[in-house]
Amino acid sequence: MTERTEPRLTLSAGEQEPAGAADDAATMRRFKKTEPRPVVITGIRISFLSIVWLMLKWAIASVPAAIILIAVFTFVPELFRGLRLG
Repeated sequence: MTERTEPRLTLSAGEQEPAGAADDAATMRRFKKTEPRPVVITGIRISFLSIVWLMLKWAIASVPAAIILIAVFTFVPELFRGLRLG
């Protein structure tokens, strides 16, 4: 199980963290959140079988979506045609 981590906090300019005060609420109020920095991903290592499994799940998940789209594009025009002629 992975441990969730909070965003990193840094001290304001010129401040020093007192020893053993990391859990002290007053000390935590002095911390300033760092500005978000852009991240560039240069590569992802993933095995071939993982990619195949991902694409298989993607294909299976697209079947209900295709059925819904076929139903919409089939029955909605018929509904409007019936309203126009009726």
